[in-house]
Amino acid sequence: MSYKVFCLQDVPDEEANGVRQCLAQSEIKFYETPSSLFSAGAIWVYEESDITLARERIDKFEVEWKRNALESDVNAGKLPWMEIFANLVLWLLIAVVLLSIFGHFTTY
Repeated sequence: MSYKVFCLQDVPDEEANGVRQCLAQSEIKFYETPSSLFSAGAIWVYEESDITLARERIDKFEVEWKRNALESDVNAGKLPWMEIFANLVLWLLIAVVLLSIFGHFTTY
């Protein structure tokens, strides 16, 4: 029986390649199912005994991946609060426009 250890939905190619490399270096036998119209792609291990080791390796890789991504964003001048602020301003503008449109129709 096979066991899913990593879902590939919305995962960048570089990250997926890193997970594959991590599992291969740990000598864990795995295979991959491609994405289709009805399901997301995934990485599976063959043996139940490999699940724990695979999850540990993937979790460790993910922590490093996220740390490196955050560092590269900070080095590029993109701070996490800037994206939140940009989205907040956009939503506030949309709310003002909608309120003014609905307010215009309710005054008559």
